[in-house]
Parts: sequence; C-alpha cells; structure tokens
Amino acid sequence: SAILLKSQENSSPDKWPCEMQRMTKRNAAAENPGLRPPTSSRFLKNLARTLFMDPYRRSMPYRVLQILFAVKLMVILPFVNLPSFFRITQQISDASNPLDAEPLSGGWIISLGAYIFLNCCGFFGSVLLKVRQSLLLSFFTLSVVFESLLSFFYSYLFDSGASLSSALGPLSMTIMCYRLLLGYRFGIFQTILTLGCTISLYLGQTLGDWPSAPILSEPQLSPTFSVFDLNALFSWYICVAVGSNAVANIIGSLHARIEAAHDELKSLNQYVTESVLKRYLPPALIEEILAGRLSMDSAAESRFITIMFTDLKGFTSASEELGPERIAQFLNDYLSEMNAIIFKHNGTVDKFIGDAVMVVFGAPAKLDKYEQAQRAVACGLEMQSRMPFITKAWEDAGVDALEMRIGIHQGDAIVGNFGSTERSDYTCIGPAVNLAARIETSCAPGEVFVSPTMKESLDETFVIESAGQFQLKGIGGEIELFKVGSAPKPSL
Repeated sequence: SAILLKSQENSSPDKWPCEMQRMTKRNAAAENPGLRPPTSSRFLKNLARTLFMDPYRRSMPYRVLQILFAVKLMVILPFVNLPSFFRITQQISDASNPLDAEPLSGGWIISLGAYIFLNCCGFFGSVLLKVRQSLLLSFFTLSVVFESLLSFFYSYLFDSGASLSSALGPLSMTIMCYRLLLGYRFGIFQTILTLGCTISLYLGQTLGDWPSAPILSEPQLSPTFSVFDLNALFSWYICVAVGSNAVANIIGSLHARIEAAHDELKSLNQYVTESVLKRYLPPALIEEILAGRLSMDSAAESRFITIMFTDLKGFTSASEELGPERIAQFLNDYLSEMNAIIFKHNGTVDKFIGDAVMVVFGAPAKLDKYEQAQRAVACGLEMQSRMPFITKAWEDAGVDALEMRIGIHQGDAIVGNFGSTERSDYTCIGPAVNLAARIETSCAPGEVFVSPTMKESLDETFVIESAGQFQLKGIGGEIELFKVGSAPKPSL
C-alpha cells in the first residue's frame, strides 16, 4: 500500500510538468552529448576514448588495404628493408660474435622473406583475384607481426643499448598510420608487438646471456639491469604509443568533421539543385553547371539569343471571378505544364510574370541562331498544342476558356547577372527583348508570331505565313510579323 500511495503521489497531475521537463532534458542530452553536464567520470571516459578509442565510426576500406600493401612493396621494401639487408650481409663477415650474429641474421632474412611474401599475396590477391577482405586483413596482420620481428632482429644485431631510441620516430609514425587508416585496434596491436620485442630484448641483454650488438666489428658490453632504465624505457614507449594514438585521434576527429561539413555542403548543393536550379533550367544545363563546364556567375556580356514571351488572354478577368486561391491552383497547373515543355526543348525560364512566361534560348548554354530558332518555335507550337487539354480541365471547373499568345524574336542582348550584391537575377536586357514582348502583345490568341529575323532562321519544317503589318508600341515604323505552324507530315 505504501508503494501504491508513493506511485499515486508521483503520478499526480501537479508533478507532470516537472516530469515532462526532466524527460525533455534527458532526451536532449541523449541526442546531443554536448548538453550533458560535465562529471569526473565522463571526463575520464572521454579522455580514455581520445587516447585509445575511435572518436568516430569508420569501416575498414578495401582500397586502403590495397594502398598499404602497395606502399610496403614499393616504398618500405626498396628504401628501408633492402638497405638493411645489404648492411647485414656486408657486416656479417666482420662480426665480433659470428656464432650469435649468423642465426640472428638468418632470422632477419627469413622474416624479410615472409614479410615480402605476405605483402605480395595481399597486393596481388586484392588487385588480380579480388579476395575477401577478411583474408586481406589476415595477410596484413601477419605482415605487421613480421614487421615487428624485423625491427626486433635488426635492433638485436646493431643496438648496443637495447633502448631502440632510434626506432621511436618510425614507431610513432607507424602507429599513427595504422591508427588513422585501419582503426585504433591496429595501432594498439603494433604498439604491443613492438613494446614486447623491446622489453624482451632489454631483459635478455641485461638478465640473460644475450650478446649486445653481435654483428658489429668491435665487441659491445651488455647493459646492466636497472629498474630505473626499465621504467624509463617502458615510459618512453607508453608515451610514444599513447601520444601517437592521441594525435591520430585528433586528426581523425578533424577528418570526421571535414566529412560532416562536406556532407552538409553536399546536402545544401542538392537542395539548391532541387529547389532552385530545377525550377528555371533543364536537367542537361544543370549537369553542365554542377560539373563546372557552364557558369551563370559570369559578368554580363553581349550575346545573340532567342527570346519567347507567352501570355494568357482573359486571365485577369478570370482571376477576378475565381478569387486568388482557385486561380493560383489553375495557374500552377498551367505553368507546370509549360515548364516541362520548355525544358524539353532546352529553353531557360527567365521569369514568370503572373500568367506570362519569358523564355530564353542560347543562354546560359550557347547555341547557334538556327538551332535557337528551331527549338523556340517547336517549343511554342507544342505549348499551343497542349492548351486545349489544359483549358478543358478549366472549363470543367467553371473557368472560361483561355487562349495563349506567343511572340518570338532573336537578336543581340546583354545577358548576365543584374542587381545588387544582396539580390540579383540572371536575365537578359536590350531592344531584342523589348521587341519580343511587343510581338507577343500583338499576337492573335492561339497563335505563334515571329519576327522577320526569326523567319530567316527557320527551315521547311514549319509553315510560315504573313500575319500583316503591325505598329508595335515603342518601335518606330510598321513591322511585318509572321504566323508559324507545323508543316504537315507527308502521307506514306
């Protein structure tokens, strides 16, 4: 009963806000460890993780193993192992203690042969046979063992103090390399192997009968055992190993942050591509821009382009009857249909102005004037052919039929970014743009009108008829416009 009363007391509505706050804090701390209050145990855990464990998760890449095998065969073997081999073979004849030097030299040579064999198996097995990654890891682990044996035998032969102080630098680099590329387990594995070889060599030379540097021409005195020297040797190696792992972890953490920033930048780039570029440019042009072969950030320049304007007759009165919500839905459906057709013909949507659309051919991707004209007129005719299906849906919803007018002209214009540093648009300006807009306002509903310049750039694919002389606003004198239609296909 006491437990029941306690549970009822804790579950009372007065205590629910506090419980909710505690649950929210726990969930936030679980999602973001940086929000957790610092404690001594967490500090020690993070310190141990920084020194020995991976601060980030990584998989064992197959390609990294291939590269490491190649580095051992093409760099370590010719520049480290072979010079050591020649030094041993030259020094063995003048050894002060040949009875010990010869077996140790033989052990070094056998270890070198096994080391070369394992690396060759790993490299050629991964490149030619594509063996399993687990088998590659076995080859690499064994090569690390013989790598440590090579260091052990070489130090036994030449090091008179058994301190291996000359190997501290290569040891730290090896640990960092393995730790960064293959994970902390390989770094610690290499540390334990080398440390075991070093301590056994020191104890053998100080407490046992192991000779000191038997391959040298002059006999060397074996060091005397000292707890201080042993502790110093052990401490040096622990410092080197821990420091190497810590530095590798710091580098790995920075690498992980760089990868996270790269992923974030990639997501932002994808967002810009999906949300911005795809609204105005066809997919082919977007691929050119993202590949760096095409730029929309260049300075404004004069270019020969083709400009097309479209407009819906009666849209203003229809919008007043239907209201903003319904007309917005119909307008989005219409513009989506037109946008798909424009992209199909590699046109660039310069802007939407209510129901009007301004389209450019020849920018940002350059096209010759004949291809521009062909694409623009084919696009306009397909847009007109699609209008009956669109207006049928509008009529079913109670909207009067709307007809589209299209005007096309080509000529020189200034193309580029216009505006301020805070806000700019990629667009085109000039008399050719104004003329295309005037042609569209003079166009008959349901038709495609083009200028005389456009007429000269079209081939027999289209039927061209004179639409008459027109006095265009802002244009001096009358200008003849032409109506364009598709040529009938020949009957078979």
